[in-house]
Amino acid sequence: MTEEEQIVAEVERRRKRAEELGLADLLTLFCDHLEFLKEGLNPERLPNYVTDVKVADIRLGHDLTQIREIFFEEKSYIFALKHNEGIDPGGEPDLTGHLLLIEDGKTLFDLYVLGEDQEWIGRVWKPFRVDAFIEGPWVQKVKTLAQEIFGLSDRRQKQSQAECKKKELENLKKKFGIS
Repeated sequence: MTEEEQIVAEVERRRKRAEELGLADLLTLFCDHLEFLKEGLNPERLPNYVTDVKVADIRLGHDLTQIREIFFEEKSYIFALKHNEGIDPGGEPDLTGHLLLIEDGKTLFDLYVLGEDQEWIGRVWKPFRVDAFIEGPWVQKVKTLAQEIFGLSDRRQKQSQAECKKKELENLKKKFGIS
């Protein structure tokens, strides 16, 4: 096997490893949770061990980069969604981008994503290909963060649904004179 074949084979192995670890879920984490942290630290959306959040949205021409730096005490990870909002050479919208996870200036994970504009929802991003993946202790820490944020969101949603149902029942009782 040539050196080129070895490198290509190892890249494919590592791409599969990233997929097996479920790292494409980081796209859901960003789009459904981190994207909305416009004001920085939001205790309702984040576990209590997250000590700070820095937010920046940068637009250069047709390029938009949304950056969320998440702090665990002194350690931080930068999540960045970089995408182009221009037109491709065929005249179609260019709906591609990269979700990056960066630690100490080093890209640990780069997920190439494809966007699709949906009529009622807006732009939806879907994973396409892992373009970079350096496995390390960050994987478990970031996956735990994602699971806890998803859990907080689920609990908040269930609580909200329960409160709505309770209000609805109280309203029905009032409308029908039930005590």
